[in-house]
Amino acid sequence: MRTFRDVEAGARDNLVVLSSLGSVRIGEIIGFGTTGGRPKSEAVIAASDRFIAAGIIHARDFLEADAHEMKRTYTSVRGLGWVTFEYFTMLLGVPGVKADTMITRFVNNALIAANIEPVGSHSAREIVVDTFDKSGRNGSLSAFENALWRFQSDS
Repeated sequence: MRTFRDVEAGARDNLVVLSSLGSVRIGEIIGFGTTGGRPKSEAVIAASDRFIAAGIIHARDFLEADAHEMKRTYTSVRGLGWVTFEYFTMLLGVPGVKADTMITRFVNNALIAANIEPVGSHSAREIVVDTFDKSGRNGSLSAFENALWRFQSDS
């Protein structure tokens, strides 16, 4: 992400500029991984174009829009789901939990150690949110989630 911001600073907060880069240029920067059977760079362009069509150009437009509608717009793109949507919103400053493999594994390891059945990613997300809320810890939910992710990725 930092590399992208450094190389294409104009696209940092402008989806029109981002979309105009094209999938090849975006792929050169972020790599040519796939999601939903297509290059991630194509998914980026498709999501950008759908947001633009909905009048969303800048981060503030997204943050001021209806969150459910933004999620529907994002997840209507093949290869983009609720987990990456949550991460996308976290990058825009919205507290959240990216319940990916690492977070789900962390939660399930704890549950299994307590002789409790493992859960899916939706439930893992809720467990992390509830744990953070009940912990009384200072800091943000996103920082808490990141600490769990780093712990699990180092294990």
